[in-house]
Amino acid sequence: MEERKSVSNSVTATRPRRRRQRLHLNLRNLVSHLEQAESTEQQIDMMLKATSAIFQSDISIVYIRKDNQELFYPHACALTSNQQNILSQVPIAACCRRILSWPFRWPSDDREPALLHCAFFDNMDKMGFSTWFSLPLSISGFPLGIIAVGYYHFQYLVDDVGHILWEFAQDVAQALVPNLPEVLRQAVRHETPELPDAPYQQKMRRFLSNHYQLTSALWTDDGLHSIAHSVKQMLNRPTAVLDRFQSVLSICPEDARWHQLLHQVKHWMTLRSPFQETMWPLPVRTELEDQTTFVVAPIQTGDVIHGYLVIWENSAQLDDLDLIAVQEATMALAVHFYKRGFQIQRRGHGFQELFNFLLDQPEAWGAAESDAARAVGWDVEAEQRLLVGLPSAQSVLTHPAYLEHLSVLVDHLRSRLETEFPQILVARRHEAIVLSLPVSMPFEEIERLLNSIQTISLHMTGRLSNHLSARLFSELVEHMRFGISGPCTHPSQIVSAFEEASFACRLAPFITPTERILFTKDVQLYHLLRPIATSPKAKHFVSETADLLRAYDQQHGSELFKTLEVYLHHNCNLTDTSTALYIHRTTLQYRLKRIESLLNRSLDAAESKLEMQLAIIFRKIMDAEQVMNSVYDPFSD
Repeated sequence: MEERKSVSNSVTATRPRRRRQRLHLNLRNLVSHLEQAESTEQQIDMMLKATSAIFQSDISIVYIRKDNQELFYPHACALTSNQQNILSQVPIAACCRRILSWPFRWPSDDREPALLHCAFFDNMDKMGFSTWFSLPLSISGFPLGIIAVGYYHFQYLVDDVGHILWEFAQDVAQALVPNLPEVLRQAVRHETPELPDAPYQQKMRRFLSNHYQLTSALWTDDGLHSIAHSVKQMLNRPTAVLDRFQSVLSICPEDARWHQLLHQVKHWMTLRSPFQETMWPLPVRTELEDQTTFVVAPIQTGDVIHGYLVIWENSAQLDDLDLIAVQEATMALAVHFYKRGFQIQRRGHGFQELFNFLLDQPEAWGAAESDAARAVGWDVEAEQRLLVGLPSAQSVLTHPAYLEHLSVLVDHLRSRLETEFPQILVARRHEAIVLSLPVSMPFEEIERLLNSIQTISLHMTGRLSNHLSARLFSELVEHMRFGISGPCTHPSQIVSAFEEASFACRLAPFITPTERILFTKDVQLYHLLRPIATSPKAKHFVSETADLLRAYDQQHGSELFKTLEVYLHHNCNLTDTSTALYIHRTTLQYRLKRIESLLNRSLDAAESKLEMQLAIIFRKIMDAEQVMNSVYDPFSD
């Protein structure tokens, strides 16, 4: 009795070895202890405890055949009363051949119709597991039982150890034989252990070949295109790799039809993908309206999705070994994405530190800093422009969480833009986003860049569970404005370029409220007048002119200030001004007389027109300066 107790304790005390290469040794130790057990009950107890430890499952179940009756009797531990009522005897004849002949996992893409009528499958389904797998125990086709392991969460099961699990199941079946009832021992032909039949042996050879190709691609050339090309060769189907924002990183082959279908798949992923909401870890098959099918597999580490592997099933649906190869490919791609993310982070943080250093200490910038900048891909002496982005809404700028969310947005921008615009560098300067653009970048590409920034912001808004944070990002996307500097080819010019682009960015809502981008070359007059506009005399002048009209408008609900601005913009042409304001010519004339009366000036005089132009410009500069001075400072008291 003491000997039995020591054997049982040694099994339960075995620490689970998590590394895949040690799984075989763990299972062999269990088989060794099973061979020493003196009864079937003791063997069942060992299997329940040891399999739960080795596979780290929530529940382990052992179905064993005890007599010549065609029934599997269930054994489990730590079950609730409801689960005990669900767990029942399983008629062997009601179990499908797939369950009794090979290791099986669920969820699975193996959708055999027989599974829906399998008594064992129905039993496991009612237990409420999110993931489970089973190992059949049989000798020469004679079923002795089933080992089942269940999880209440989605567990990424190791599919490429099928042969190890198969050998373990065979060894367990052999270890059970000595303690079986005589009637069962006579029915078992244990002289020749059952081997996988020819189709399964062929599958295993194919699996090993696929595994070798992927391993070779990962270790010889871990580039994205190399891995994607290996997957395409293995599956003999068109393949694409997307990042987490669904931008295409690699596509094999480069085919117009494939590009068109891929666009439809991305639309499906946006509307009905299970990956974002449930963090579904397994490949999913989708069917488009024309009955074209695709398999989409997430590329992830833990709960973090880095991208997606998409396979077009243009010739036939992938079988179970193809899906194993897909999951192995996603693991190889996850390694690539990890390295890629590390490089993007290193490059982005390097640019961030150097850019801030240049703006904070321009006099300390030297050759060493220029060399360090070139090391992260930023040539300060190459011709470039600075694009500065800032939300125009005061509620966003002064929100305490804005800077924190802005940092997250910048990290997302770096990952996304690395794919579409690898030549662009992104940094955060206080409350603004800063991008270094090549001066040769056409305006159409700049517009596409701004669309990408807006898409990423909307993507983040959809993923924020906090209502206030989501609303903040929604306002950020809606009110984001951008200023673009002129060309600069020297560190000192970069400092002034940032200042000019930032000022243009803040002027944009007051000068071009319907446009989201403003070039510094279009506001040179504002730059010249900026020092004067902040003087006390200029403030007094504005208070007696532009502010007088704005106060009147606020009190009476009129639009005199806007009318004057549009009138001067159209060179005092009554017809053009009334058309732009959608008012009658007589109404315009009445408004102009009211303006002259309030300001005690004649708008026909050239000097008065110039004064009003200056007053409007000064007011816009003051408004922009007020935005700059009211930005939330996290370090203030």
